[in-house]
Amino acid sequence: MNTYERKNAQKFDSIISFIDYLEFIEENQEWCYHTLENTKFEVDENNQLVMKIDNSICPTLNGDSENDSENIEIYPVTDLAVPSLIRRAEVTGDGIERLYELNKSKFCQHLEDYFDTKRTARGKLVSCVLFGNCNAVHSGNYVPVSQLEFFKAVCGYLKNSFTDVDFVDGTYSENITDVLVRIDDVSLTGAYTAILSRYGLGKATSCMAKIIASDIGEASCICEPAIICDNYYIPLGNKLSIRHTGNASVDKAVEKIGELFAGFTAQVRSLEILEDISISNAKNAMIKAFVYLKFPQKEASEIVESFVPKHNNALEIYLAMTQTLNKSNKANPYEALRDEEKLARLLTISAKKWRSFDVSGVVAWNAKDK
Repeated sequence: MNTYERKNAQKFDSIISFIDYLEFIEENQEWCYHTLENTKFEVDENNQLVMKIDNSICPTLNGDSENDSENIEIYPVTDLAVPSLIRRAEVTGDGIERLYELNKSKFCQHLEDYFDTKRTARGKLVSCVLFGNCNAVHSGNYVPVSQLEFFKAVCGYLKNSFTDVDFVDGTYSENITDVLVRIDDVSLTGAYTAILSRYGLGKATSCMAKIIASDIGEASCICEPAIICDNYYIPLGNKLSIRHTGNASVDKAVEKIGELFAGFTAQVRSLEILEDISISNAKNAMIKAFVYLKFPQKEASEIVESFVPKHNNALEIYLAMTQTLNKSNKANPYEALRDEEKLARLLTISAKKWRSFDVSGVVAWNAKDK
């Protein structure tokens, strides 16, 4: 279960076909609102985990309930739902996942034993059902956000706000949906051209925005723009992330994305700050920075070996380090995004921390730096 795989993934190169497919998905999706009291997880004769919802157990205000066996709904539970079930049971570590793989009946018993202690305090559930299968079991405060309406609204906002917006590609899968949009608008890129050209990167050509949504994960929608210059993909550390709780909605997401892009050009100041931090031992500082971020040596060593410092400052090091993103080929968009976020941490650390990376001699790849 630890190997990431996108379930029933479909890739699209046009916004029209992408939106059409999301409409098809939404037509075959439902959200079930139920409780621990009327829900049971069992294993059927085919060793398939199933969720049974007894709709006859519906306590009214005076505590009455009706019992009718014909009102039981049964949904096969997919592997996608297991992490959300484990979160409901508040279990950490991979032992519970191994139990699910080896003995689903004991897994169900563990869930039932735990749920028995929580039926009053945390009894409400919200489940995502797609094509008749349960893909996630969330807590009662989970707020579904339509992926169809979210992507329509966000892409519409970008089209109406900027001069040249191109839908590069989009991928839908049952566990996560992601879109890559390229924005060629000088109002976004112009501020970055001068500083990047000083490092031989030429004109900042585009702003690339990765947009992610999921009905399975706790994060509802994520948008993280970056600057494209030559073959460099440069994260700037500015990100929108809205969770499936409280007042989460499509309108709220679009409002936050508007705020995100309104402050996009101001992020150039973070690059200017790095440019002012002088580094004498640039290669060593790069190794120290990779270690600080806990980047695996196998992903970063080639970048270090090919790095030839000319300007000897923190910005030059950061720009070179972003080349690891070009070499990364992670199937999980969340993991790829985490790599960008890790790198962008270097935009916010202090000059004192940067100078602590600036050491002479031989520097080993280790995890001692914090």
